[in-house]
Amino acid sequence: TIARVIHLKKFTVTDINQDNVNKAIFELSAFAFLAGSFWGILAIHWVTPDNLINAVITLMIFTGMVATATITTSHVMPYLLAFISPILIPTAYQFYTFGEPRFYWLTGLIVVHFLITLLSARPIRAYISETIELRFRNNDLVETMKQEHAITELALANANQTNIAKSRFFAAASHDLRQPLQSLSLFTATLHSHIEDDSDQKIIVNQIDSSVKSLEELFNALLDISALDAGTQKVHKQHIPLNLQLTQLKLELMELTRAKNLQLNIDIGEHIVFTDAVLLDRLLRNLTSNAIRYTESGKITFKSEDTGDTIKISVIDTGKGITEDDQERIFEEFVQLQNPERDRTKGLGLGLSIVKRISDLLNYELSVKTEPGVGSEFSVSIAKGDIELIAAQPLGTKNIDPELDGRFVLVIDDEEQIRLSMEGLLIAWGCTVMVASSGDEAISQLIEFDEVPDIILSDFRLRNNETGGDAIDAINKHVKKQLPSILITGDIAPDKLQELNSLGIPILHKPCDPSRLKQMMHEATDH
Repeated sequence: TIARVIHLKKFTVTDINQDNVNKAIFELSAFAFLAGSFWGILAIHWVTPDNLINAVITLMIFTGMVATATITTSHVMPYLLAFISPILIPTAYQFYTFGEPRFYWLTGLIVVHFLITLLSARPIRAYISETIELRFRNNDLVETMKQEHAITELALANANQTNIAKSRFFAAASHDLRQPLQSLSLFTATLHSHIEDDSDQKIIVNQIDSSVKSLEELFNALLDISALDAGTQKVHKQHIPLNLQLTQLKLELMELTRAKNLQLNIDIGEHIVFTDAVLLDRLLRNLTSNAIRYTESGKITFKSEDTGDTIKISVIDTGKGITEDDQERIFEEFVQLQNPERDRTKGLGLGLSIVKRISDLLNYELSVKTEPGVGSEFSVSIAKGDIELIAAQPLGTKNIDPELDGRFVLVIDDEEQIRLSMEGLLIAWGCTVMVASSGDEAISQLIEFDEVPDIILSDFRLRNNETGGDAIDAINKHVKKQLPSILITGDIAPDKLQELNSLGIPILHKPCDPSRLKQMMHEATDH
């Protein structure tokens, strides 16, 4: 890993051209092959026929790694193949060498997964190539416009094509990769419920769960971008006490700054603001996490002040600061000025892009003051609220670990792996579960067993052009009542988000957090 970091630093300052590009790809692929080989060697030495927990853990880790590699490196196929081949092929061979029929199907599934990954990489690669090509074309047009001092229709059309290509890429990559992540998340939650709290295996499962949640955070950041761009993000403004609303965030800040040995100064006064509490929390979390991530020493200041008509909230750090030329770029997607090696612990470069979108949505005044070598100050100005109109019920109030014992749950999903993982998790929660691949199959089973479910959990995109909304409507007509329902989807394309929003059914995005799913099910069926 150290060798790869050193190589990447050298690579980022090298002028890549037609003469050395093949050499660069070969070097990167060689390092990727070595990294993948170490994981493959781990499978050979760690997976044994008498220790199934090792096999389960290995498969879950490798599934996440291959999914991440597919979305990030599909545009360089030699690199992708060099990384995933020495991971999956030795693992498949290891199961085959056990010589037992029950392991042969695992070998077959790994081979199928390998082939499907390569097939999935082709459209992703095409979308990335199209986006890159359109980006270069757009840059050329921008230079032409600067020379001619006029905005042409061609530039506007090309910019729209770039956005469409980006949306298509996000939609395809998100839907295809959220499916295995959904299964992985649910299987991990099920495994978690079957292991004793004081066992060593519990620690390993917790570490796997932490890795899964990291992947979920990456996808959720992309979802935030798409939802804000699609205009489906609903705004619920109310009058709230700022200090009370930020209690949990302040506690988390204390933990995060303590972990990096940073000094923390918090000065949030007794102000009343009129805003959307959920979106404000999301904006400030992005600002504070960004400040902590890029501050190696010194202090973080989190404060508010009354400026007359507004309340100004500021996050101040003693990091490296930002040059004047880069101050506009920091609000673009995937821009990370101090992360040339693309270290994933430093995020994806989407935090400030989300901050800008939320500020525009809520009409916040967003400002930046920064000096290289000294630090940065990000501020948002929020409208004042009225103390007499404070909301009686704080936002975010929810039950702690709600019970679902005895609930009859109908699960509709066209992928067997998702149905199995969801069924296992719901049974562990004490539910009675019926699974189906379509609305018609669900109705046939309901007729056969003469039962009415307490709640329906349906994937949005089913086979034969059927949607989850269609299936839920058909079941409601069959039972002659509106059943509580939740749609689960991996789509993040703006048009799909608008379509989902118009259905008026609660939505959960893949990979869904089991605790969030449990809470939504409890709220939907708690009569």
